[in-house]
Amino acid sequence: MHKRTRNRRRGGLLMLVAVALIALLVPALGTAADTSSTAAIVAIPDQVADLSGGAPTIDGGAVTSITPAQAYGAANDSATITQVDDGLTLQQAVGLQSMSVVASAPVYCWRWVPSVQWGTWPYQQKVHNDVSWCAAYGDHITSWSTHVTLGASLCDPSGPYGYKQVGGVGDGVVRLRAGGYFACPTTIPWITYHYNRWFDTSFYTRGSAAVVATS
Repeated sequence: MHKRTRNRRRGGLLMLVAVALIALLVPALGTAADTSSTAAIVAIPDQVADLSGGAPTIDGGAVTSITPAQAYGAANDSATITQVDDGLTLQQAVGLQSMSVVASAPVYCWRWVPSVQWGTWPYQQKVHNDVSWCAAYGDHITSWSTHVTLGASLCDPSGPYGYKQVGGVGDGVVRLRAGGYFACPTTIPWITYHYNRWFDTSFYTRGSAAVVATS
């Protein structure tokens, strides 16, 4: 009799434990399923090809005038690439100190941050180029600096780069390239779309600028 009572008690306890576990697991499983459905934004390869491609869109607002001190500060940023006219100090090139070489033309400085985006969310890839440049007004470029950054949601950005293509200090225009690399994942782990995205911008001695080419 005692053995049967103990067995029944054990059976009852096991049943209660099982019911309790089910009660705990069912909501947890439901929550996990809901979370995965809302977070599953990685697309299949064909969709990634469509979302990450397409014609680029250009943005950046308007060119703004900046002070010599602001141009000097931008050129001294550790993440910035800078070029200064031969024979000039940076202070002279941005107009903080006088220079006889451009005594007849005052130095002005400007800043523009153009950006170009490829693809649509969540597979967009964006390149920004923060550029400050100074010029003996209407005559020649005296200094320029560029700082390239990348932006993305699902795609993995890496290796931002910026460099001069044509012109530069001493010339009437400088054309700069800004770019970077993006790896866009798909639902298949071994299929990833890789892109080298870039755009070219020309900067002039009267404060105008324009994006002139894109990848």
